[in-house]
Amino acid sequence: MESVTHLQPLTDAIARVRQRATAFSTSFFADRDQVEAWIGHRVLFYSEGPGGVLIFRRDRDFYRLYHVAADAGSLSEELSSLDRVPWPGGGVLVSDLVGRPEDISTVADVYRMHGFRKYGFLFRMACLCEIPPADGSEDSDVVFAMKEDVLAVAEFLEQLLDPFVDQIPGAGDLRDAAVRGNVLIVRRSGLLAGLLIFERTGLTTTLRYWYVSHNFRGQGVGARLIRKFFRLCGDGSRVVLWVVGSNADGIAKYRHYGFKSERLEDQIMVRDK
Repeated sequence: MESVTHLQPLTDAIARVRQRATAFSTSFFADRDQVEAWIGHRVLFYSEGPGGVLIFRRDRDFYRLYHVAADAGSLSEELSSLDRVPWPGGGVLVSDLVGRPEDISTVADVYRMHGFRKYGFLFRMACLCEIPPADGSEDSDVVFAMKEDVLAVAEFLEQLLDPFVDQIPGAGDLRDAAVRGNVLIVRRSGLLAGLLIFERTGLTTTLRYWYVSHNFRGQGVGARLIRKFFRLCGDGSRVVLWVVGSNADGIAKYRHYGFKSERLEDQIMVRDK
């Protein structure tokens, strides 16, 4: 097990797997900037075997596990090493298997063989952003978060979200998002009533988080946030998001705003201590 202190050794290890792959499989989709940020925060580790690479990322008091494997047999061999070589921290492992349901079922079966269980799933929804017409209501109380708002935003998310499922951003990531103008908030009586966090990549915008505090629901906070968000996206921009499969209320709300389901799933697998 090695700490990732530079990007090149990790990319070289992944390239070696690709060269000998017969049925390549991976759950590691982070872009270069994200990986560099993890390296800078010293939270990334990896282990290279004959047919694959296991990558570990520290997230609070557990580790997220990613794999790069030449085929299903190589993946099984690499996962079996978890029984022989303790992973960093030795605690809970969480893995996200992303793809079409029929494509990830085989990979999920391999994970189950090595002590993982299905914890939950998300699926992707998308829409073409259309600027909503004015309806007489104001969204002037929707503002961009500043650096000084980061702590309150972090606490807000921690109280609402499941860290295994939602990949709650750390304070550093939130600060960077606020600096880029990607965090919208509404305050009421000095309290954080709701927030919306997004990320732009070319013509596609990802809606990361859209939540309203329990104390302020039914007051139009969520509607104000989403209207402001759509206006920022511009006409015709593609918007995607991931929603928890069991969140019926959330799914209905997204459909109300024009989102449609796509055949892409994130199956969350967990291995306890």
